[in-house]
Amino acid sequence: MKKLFLTTIFFTLFCSFSNLYARDNWQSAYVIINENDTLFGQVDFRTSRANQQQCLFRKNDRSEVIVFSPDDILGYRFTPDGKFYMSKEVDINGFPERTFIEFMVKGMINLYYFVDNNNQSHFLFEDQDGEVFAITRQSDRVESNRIIQDNRFDGLIRRRFQEHPSIAFNPERFEFNQRSMINLAVTYHDLVCPIGEECIIFENQRPDRRGIRVNYSVHTGLNRIVFGFEHNRITKYGDAGFAPTLGFGVEFSLPQRIRGFSLYADVAITRLEHRFDYVNYEIVLVTDFWGDDYQGFFNRIDLNVFPLSARTGIKYTFHPRGRFSYVLKGGFTFQHLIGDATVTRFWQNRNDGIVALLEPSNIYSKSYIGFHGALGAEYNLKNDNAIFLYLQLDRCAVGQRDNSASARIVSNSLITHSLQIGYRF
Repeated sequence: MKKLFLTTIFFTLFCSFSNLYARDNWQSAYVIINENDTLFGQVDFRTSRANQQQCLFRKNDRSEVIVFSPDDILGYRFTPDGKFYMSKEVDINGFPERTFIEFMVKGMINLYYFVDNNNQSHFLFEDQDGEVFAITRQSDRVESNRIIQDNRFDGLIRRRFQEHPSIAFNPERFEFNQRSMINLAVTYHDLVCPIGEECIIFENQRPDRRGIRVNYSVHTGLNRIVFGFEHNRITKYGDAGFAPTLGFGVEFSLPQRIRGFSLYADVAITRLEHRFDYVNYEIVLVTDFWGDDYQGFFNRIDLNVFPLSARTGIKYTFHPRGRFSYVLKGGFTFQHLIGDATVTRFWQNRNDGIVALLEPSNIYSKSYIGFHGALGAEYNLKNDNAIFLYLQLDRCAVGQRDNSASARIVSNSLITHSLQIGYRF
């Protein structure tokens, strides 16, 4: 246990250190150098605050990374979802700074989103005369064991748009989020835009993006399942050979905030048909009328099962330059045997060779719990898809046992070696 704990700590520190240098959230984008010149390639998509400070650009997977500041370029835009940042001087609370500010709506009134050094969000409205006013909500405060929200921004919005009764006297409160502010700007354009004209040039179609990425995967491969049989505190292992497997997985990550790490769950099923003879062999000394007589007891186990495996854990991906990524996974495993596993008890007299067959039983402990770990590589394709190859090891012990009188234990443990090849989408 102590070694496992120290190994876990070392692994966590190592991954955290490596994570400082791994940038694995590159997305298709282009950089606007000036009004007539753009560079197409990839930009590292990070948190809102990080995206405002600098633009990390590369032409392709093998090219060098170029760092652009807000003074170097006019802006940049991600092509998968249209997220758009432009260089602009922002003055919040009397502290002007040039930054990449997120463009939410462009039209007769422009809407921008900005996060300051205190991680405070601001929405900036800019009219056609260049006048800018900010909408900000202060942090929640606690009074008399109650959480009090700052909703003064709602009144500020109504005063700013008092010439438009449908906004100023809207019976519903405005919410302090990107979708609500975009809807406000769109409503304003609907009211003032001349009939027949399209006044909104650009609108963010994916506001309030939290950065949660969900990927699915399918995989196949081979499992080599080894059963552990314990008798008199001695464990012997029986190799059931290789069997085909088929599985499905889901993965959750926050690449904008937590680099390299993700959570995953996986379900796989295997087909296994095998027989084990002379399991748990025991020699017993019996004294009878003719003298000493040795007797042997053993089990025969016939397996016709579908081992079902469910895994969950943490995945770390190290993405050096190029399309290949290297993966380390680990977590919990639950395995359950579906089908028939018959345990037959034999008694054999070694002197006269007589074999007595006792009543077989197909009541057995079916569930196993334990841990797993995997090493592998992924070849990254476009749109965050990938082909992967993993080598995996599961070690599980029998869980709750059937305590009925006729119950048998198929085995005390399972060890599974897996080769998986699959596709993530």
